[in-house]
Amino acid sequence: MTATAMNTVTTARATLPKARLPQRKTRGKPTGVDRHVGSRIRARRVALGMSHEKLAEAIDLTFQQVQKYERGTNRVGAGRLFQVATALGVSVGWLFEEMDCEADAGAARPAAPPVGPSRPALRIARCMAALPMPLQVRLADLAQSMAAAVCDQYDPA
Repeated sequence: MTATAMNTVTTARATLPKARLPQRKTRGKPTGVDRHVGSRIRARRVALGMSHEKLAEAIDLTFQQVQKYERGTNRVGAGRLFQVATALGVSVGWLFEEMDCEADAGAARPAAPPVGPSRPALRIARCMAALPMPLQVRLADLAQSMAAAVCDQYDPA
């Protein structure tokens, strides 16, 4: 059997059309699920105060690859997903929590908003943890008063 052209295969008896494999819908491109998982990876890494480099070292990758995972630019395979979850101290299932299951995972959507507290909020939380309890209470009261003064709809509950 010899290949005479890209689209046909010649055998001893006849020339047959080359069989075509069905194409995958996503063709390996990231989907909404990939973007959601990436945003969860980033949120957990930032909450832990971990740099891209530290996470990359823990899972034996470059920090650029970690950035691509977090942006949802590259897909995260199952084995790598397990490594990432372990390095971040969460279950693999946690990375999928809060995902909109009704939405079409392959549809083009804008990147998911970051999950979890902002960087300044995390900085405040880390600083507060270093303070004695009476000062933590006073600082929390101050923050609550400031929020109430700035935002009419602030609800401390």
